[in-house]
Amino acid sequence: MHNYYKDGYNDAMKEWKPRALSAEAELAEAKEDAEVNYLQGMKVALLAFAWWKDGIQYVGTCGTTLTDALAMVEQGKLGGET
Repeated sequence: MHNYYKDGYNDAMKEWKPRALSAEAELAEAKEDAEVNYLQGMKVALLAFAWWKDGIQYVGTCGTTLTDALAMVEQGKLGGET
């Protein structure tokens, strides 16, 4: 993901001039992208394996609803450390 203001977008000139990011900034950006992709993958997996009973979607075998599981992913409580 590019932040045009951070990466050098100039409003006055209406052009984009990328700036070289430091190694630390590149690593932080890559880590953020990886975390976003990981969480998105968890959500897709939950949706793929959810099952229906009496009009409610569940995941797993312990009675956790899909809505609760997706909320747990957002809070970081499902799927390990991110």
